[in-house]
Amino acid sequence: MTWHKNIPIWENTKRTNLLIRFKNLVEEYFNNVEFSYMADGPIEKPQASETRSEINAIIDKVHTIVVYAGVSPTVYYSPPPAVGGIAGDIDLLMNIFNLHPYQINHRVLLDKTEMAIGIYNNDKRNSFIRTINPFYWLLRVLDYIVRLPFIILGRAGLNQEKIEK
Repeated sequence: MTWHKNIPIWENTKRTNLLIRFKNLVEEYFNNVEFSYMADGPIEKPQASETRSEINAIIDKVHTIVVYAGVSPTVYYSPPPAVGGIAGDIDLLMNIFNLHPYQINHRVLLDKTEMAIGIYNNDKRNSFIRTINPFYWLLRVLDYIVRLPFIILGRAGLNQEKIEK
């Protein structure tokens, strides 16, 4: 996968649509979930359970798309001093169903997703220009030709990233 500033218009549109679909699924999920401090976790209605499965099916791809937009999907969590515990970064996307114990509102996750959507929408014009620019495609072909030996070595079982560096 490549950075948002190096993709053609159809890839930009595909990523934007997936992020919008993910955002809608997250809103649907959290609208069908009730949180109780007495229960160990969220109380899911049947609709939320179906939506959870759909979210799990696309979460890995969404995570990659958000990162390649330049948006960090992590927040720093510090537990209350009276309670204590380990402080550190929490990946909101990979812990989407575990935000409640950390008292992190799902809106924070939606904000990160909306930031990524905005970045891709703002780059739509540039991605269109890249798509019709023949030099863009020439550079993509040349880049592939230069990387081809490393790709072959990577498929042979060697660490492709390390060899390229």
